[in-house]
Formats: sequence, structure tokens, C-alpha cells
Amino acid sequence: MPARKGVPLRPSLSVLLPVRNCQATLADLLRQLLELVPELTDRFELVVIDDGSVDATIEVADEFAAYYPQVRAIRHARPAGQIAAVRTGLTHSSGQIVLVREADCQSPLDEIPKLWQAVLAAQHTSCPDEPSAAVGRTPQLVAHGGFRIFTRGIVDRPHPAASPPHVAEPTRPATCHRPKTPNYLDRWHKLTDGR
Repeated sequence: MPARKGVPLRPSLSVLLPVRNCQATLADLLRQLLELVPELTDRFELVVIDDGSVDATIEVADEFAAYYPQVRAIRHARPAGQIAAVRTGLTHSSGQIVLVREADCQSPLDEIPKLWQAVLAAQHTSCPDEPSAAVGRTPQLVAHGGFRIFTRGIVDRPHPAASPPHVAEPTRPATCHRPKTPNYLDRWHKLTDGR
């Protein structure tokens, strides 16, 4: 559906679900997300990354993927760990905003709308005169409980250590205040293979 004049489309959302041996709980989780996420945006995908389960987790994910076009199921043949599962999910997703639900997450799903609003609000605090103020360009991350929600720009940008020492950081106007990237994000650039 095209945006009405003056009314921007809501950004797209990729929900990454790295799971392992979650056959008993995955169907309920997917049902809840399929009810909740459309309230945030109509452009979304749920990406289940089965990290080498030995139960029927992938079969549950495949059933949902066959019925719901918004659900994708990806399987690692053997366990590779959560970082590898998230990397796989990032490679196979396209949302401007990415939500990762950690495998051991016990936080209720009603936290997701709050995180969604927080990352959208952070986008609006970007410098209005910068072209990177569009969603997905200005890196933002909000973490709470077992959830991490971030704009795709957080993993698409090169790590500062990868820049040659002779390249100076671009200067920003004194009126532009952007928070420094937290230290715990230093390794997020490794989630994508040089994208």
C-alpha cells in the first residue's frame, strides 16, 4: 500500500528468533507474535533460525512458514551458537528495524511495543539536517530483558577500528548531539560478514 501524501510508511520490522529444541513453545510464540507485530507495522517478517535442534522445532517453524508468508524458517544442520544464528537471521532478513529475541528470553512479549516506540523515538532525535536521519540509517539500539531492537544501520556500518587511521571522522554541527555508541556494541559489526 503506497503512503498517502504527507503520511510516511511505518518502517519494516524483522523479528529474529534464534531457537534450539523449542518444539513445545515455538507455535505459541509465533501465534502471539503474529497477533502483536501487525499492530506495530504491516511490513514485517518473523525469521525462525533453528540452531541444530534435535526435536521437531524446524517442523513447527516450517508449518507456520507454509501458512503465513511473513514467517521464514532457516535451519543450521548442527548447533552453531546464538551469534551465528543471529548472523544467519540478519543475512536472510530485510527489515529496517531488527528485533532479536534471545533464546533464553523470559521477558513478556508486551515489552516489544515499548521497545519499538523507543527505537522510533531515538530516530526522531537524529540531526534533522543530516541525510542519515531516515530510519535504518542512524544506528540505534535499545536492549531490555532478552530483547534487542536496533536499526539495521547498527550492523551495516563498519566498525571504527576498521577505518584507516588517516581517515578523519566527519565533523558535525555543534547543535547535533548524538549519543556515543555503547561499548557493548563494539562486536555487533561482526554479526554480518562485511555487509
